[in-house]
Amino acid sequence: MGPIGAEAVKLGAVYAAQANEVLAPIGQEVGKHISAAAVAIEPYTKDMDPAVPKVIGAVAGAAVGIALAPVVAPAVLGIVGFGGKGVVAGSAAAGIQAGIGNVAAGSLFAGAQSVAMGGILPAIGSIAAAGLGGLAGAGVAAAVQDVNAKSKDSQL
Repeated sequence: MGPIGAEAVKLGAVYAAQANEVLAPIGQEVGKHISAAAVAIEPYTKDMDPAVPKVIGAVAGAAVGIALAPVVAPAVLGIVGFGGKGVVAGSAAAGIQAGIGNVAAGSLFAGAQSVAMGGILPAIGSIAAAGLGGLAGAGVAAAVQDVNAKSKDSQL
């Protein structure tokens, strides 16, 4: 790895730590609300087919992922160094761009810069957000079912 690549790795670690610092409290708040929602709906799911809550969770998660993607994507890209006026000097994105050289139109890098500058999130971004959100929603539903099953077993 050359000096530019090594610098990009160092900057990437710094930006990842900053992203974690900013996003961790949001994740904790979301977790509290998901837990509260799970407790609220638990009485209504007792006699359901076990697959139904997972499907509901997946659909809800996909919807949330699609809704949040246009807000979250530019924020995450900004953390990496894609700014509203171009690539931020000294950022991880600048290191990547230095390694690429000429950025080809239509490339992943060009698309990331376009989104950061206020462009529309490409369809693949929405599809990925829906997939990740769906997986998260189904995972939360499965975890809630496991917790409910364990609490019922411990009460017996």
